[in-house]
Amino acid sequence: MGNSKRLISAESIQRSLGRAVRVTRNAKGLTQEEVARRSGFGWRHIQKIEAGEVNATLRTICRVAHALDVDPGDLLKEIRVD
Repeated sequence: MGNSKRLISAESIQRSLGRAVRVTRNAKGLTQEEVARRSGFGWRHIQKIEAGEVNATLRTICRVAHALDVDPGDLLKEIRVD
């Protein structure tokens, strides 16, 4: 089993990304409304991303990362296999 790879489910990716966005936002002292305004999304969309309810596109991830003033890779590196 040394070479077997586990697939990461879409739900796991969404939850991990959401967690990374929420942790980063809180660390920077920003509200969901502030991130929404900076990214051009509605606050409800940011809320759904953080809750892992949205399968965010790469473009969305980049816009949110820019709003948080972080590299998109910083959000993606938090994705873990559940």
